[in-house]
Amino acid sequence: MKNKTYFPFERNHYFYGKLLTVRDFEMEQRYGNNKRRILNKMIHGSGVIAGLDVVLVDDQSISVEAGMALDGFGREIILQEPIIKRLKLIDGFNQVKDSAPIYLCMEYDEDYTEPVHSVVSSPGEEVDDRQYNRITESYRLFLTDEPLPADSLMKYRLEKEKIVLFQNHLLTVEQVVPRFVEEGKALEIEVYITKRGTIDPVEVRYLAQSAHLKDEQGQNSIEVFFQEKINKKEWQIQKKYLFYAEQVKKTIDQIYIAKENFAITIGQETFTIDADIRQTVQVIDEPVRNRLLQEYYRQDFSDIHSGAGSSALYLAKLNLITSGDLYIIESLEKMPFQQYIFNNELLQLMLESAVKEKQQEKELPVEAPTEEINVVESAGPTYEEQLHQCFAAGTEEIDIRIDRNKDKRFFSHEIAHGLGSGPVAIVLALEETKKNAEEYGEEILVFGDNSIFNNIQYKTKLPEHRLGAQAYSDRGTFRIGLHLMEQANTPSLKVRWWAYKHPGIEQKEDSLWALKHIRIAIVPDTITVAPREKVHFVSAIEGTNNKECRWQVKEENGGTIDYNGLYEAPSTEGVFEVIAQSVKYPQKKTSAFVVVKA
Repeated sequence: MKNKTYFPFERNHYFYGKLLTVRDFEMEQRYGNNKRRILNKMIHGSGVIAGLDVVLVDDQSISVEAGMALDGFGREIILQEPIIKRLKLIDGFNQVKDSAPIYLCMEYDEDYTEPVHSVVSSPGEEVDDRQYNRITESYRLFLTDEPLPADSLMKYRLEKEKIVLFQNHLLTVEQVVPRFVEEGKALEIEVYITKRGTIDPVEVRYLAQSAHLKDEQGQNSIEVFFQEKINKKEWQIQKKYLFYAEQVKKTIDQIYIAKENFAITIGQETFTIDADIRQTVQVIDEPVRNRLLQEYYRQDFSDIHSGAGSSALYLAKLNLITSGDLYIIESLEKMPFQQYIFNNELLQLMLESAVKEKQQEKELPVEAPTEEINVVESAGPTYEEQLHQCFAAGTEEIDIRIDRNKDKRFFSHEIAHGLGSGPVAIVLALEETKKNAEEYGEEILVFGDNSIFNNIQYKTKLPEHRLGAQAYSDRGTFRIGLHLMEQANTPSLKVRWWAYKHPGIEQKEDSLWALKHIRIAIVPDTITVAPREKVHFVSAIEGTNNKECRWQVKEENGGTIDYNGLYEAPSTEGVFEVIAQSVKYPQKKTSAFVVVKA
């Protein structure tokens, strides 16, 4: 039964004297098959269950080991014995032999077997005395140059978005961006570059930008750059880049690529894209796994059972070297799209292994929960935590394209060093460009007046300059100033900075005395509102520089409040408690009361 639909679920109603026809017997088979196959698809998914390993026999032949799989419609595919195939004898070889790469696929098939003589023909059929007594469930191997459609894999329907940035007959550039990132966590962007059919060198360069997410240097953009060093005809590489949502609250962002910031060079020819590219990322306030569960159960049932994408299983990816009718299998990659089904025993084994690894990495002592925190006996921050609170570093690119001439001054934007308010010490150094560093064989940082090194032995290619910093203690920020004493030959100069804050500045706050004198209040402290009405609470924290506050509603059904203090009353009447708690000193908290009355 090659049908790809499951509904309607109809079965025979038997009664004495019922006339059974071919239609009735076919319905009997179809009912059982459809029930089993929809359960296969919805509970297990699609992929290889066991076996079906692809092995190179020689330069022109492959072997497929015995195994079992489920296709995208829940149909069972079973290969009882290993088979050896010449590649040129597999369906589709002549159409794809000159492509790179190509894929070996398997799909469900059926064959009519056991020919028999038919006494009568079916209504509407031509007269033919030959019929088949059996339908043998089988499989079909074929070759294609089309990769598995992204929507065939659940990770690309729910977890990630995969798009093709650029594609022609020589090069393909794809970008994969997660659809969700948790507040304070990293977002990993994957870039896949595939070259085929040319020995010309390839260079890929574009700028991926974001409104809220930042890279390790605190910038809202990442430069994706790849330059081929050794010219090969065919290859594929993967590059990974990280954005961070450390200072981002619940919002919707985009990874944005402007068409003017995208360029690909193949040999002497340069290619661009016709339109800007955007991929949406949601910054969420819950673990990503929780959101994926929600998104899965929000799917339309018809979209799930209809078998979106391909029903074929991609067993191997092959690269061929061809010359006319001759060919050689250059390389073979097994299961390129990882289409597997894990049974319960295997999942349990993997889970137990992961738990053991986690326990071995770090075993934390179990402490009995307490009602209150004893501030006097509590341990202070570790050395690493103190160092993180007192020390910060980063880089800043100073754009000097406007005027690179002698005696010009340039200034950075206001930079947040992350150490909070208060006096800090700023140390600056100018960094050699990557090109110059490769020439010298090492990285060079220049501190202070570089004119001291203006002799043959120590002179660098950096222009003579002066660096300065202006710190804004109240805001916890600073600004870099650059004075060029001679003409520069680069469009920008990279400044590396270090910020240090003496730990003694916070000692007074961290003492028991400070905790006793810290005060927190909520305005208003009592208010009457209607059901579903919204009201904004403001926290006032005195005695510490850290004003960050955490909000919550004590009662389970007492309404909701966000991180900004915006409270929404429930639909039922009652008196509910709103709590404001200091983030730095969680034992310091206070309450306000909301009277909900219609």
